[in-house]
Amino acid sequence: MLKNMLLAAALVPSLACAAETKDVEYRKFIDAFHLTDFLENKSDITSITRIQYELQPENKDLTWRDVSFIVEGQEYKPNRWFGLDLPVNAELYARNPMMTRTSRLPGAFHLGMELVVVGAGGQSVDSAMIRRARDHYDDLIAHAGFTVRNFAPSMDTVIVHGEAAEGRCHIEGEGEEKSFGEVGEIKFELKKVLKPESKQIACSTPISEVLLDAD
Repeated sequence: MLKNMLLAAALVPSLACAAETKDVEYRKFIDAFHLTDFLENKSDITSITRIQYELQPENKDLTWRDVSFIVEGQEYKPNRWFGLDLPVNAELYARNPMMTRTSRLPGAFHLGMELVVVGAGGQSVDSAMIRRARDHYDDLIAHAGFTVRNFAPSMDTVIVHGEAAEGRCHIEGEGEEKSFGEVGEIKFELKKVLKPESKQIACSTPISEVLLDAD
């Protein structure tokens, strides 16, 4: 998602190291994507959509199981798609704790952003829920500062994640069916999901998460 908007160039050198452990200031994660706009506005960034970091390791031998972050004694691990749920809040920003990143193998990390549709799960997600998430994102951007307003991408893709490789999903009313496969990911065009005749995305196996993205 926001990886296309603000790839955290300033943060990348801080994450690059030859050792397995690296300390990073919490604020660097926030400042790299101008998330202070949302904190200062006291915007709702948890109930409809949730900001999720996307780890992009340069070392392709590194798996999602090999990485963890510790913030004030709490451990955070990415999911199998390298999505990392770290807290984004003003209290932590004010304290600015050091975050310890530990990885099994050495190598640099790039950092991107994703937008999670909160509440999406089960074996289907209503188009109305996705529309609400898209509209909420647009509203957040409209009330942000100059940089975010002018460089934030428009969402055009819905990403559905699922654990079962044999699982299949389709847009009800569209008929196009796709498989999760070994990657566990299916992409649909947002404009197709939001057509009046499209009621929901229905899947044959459980959905792990639904994201909005700008491909």
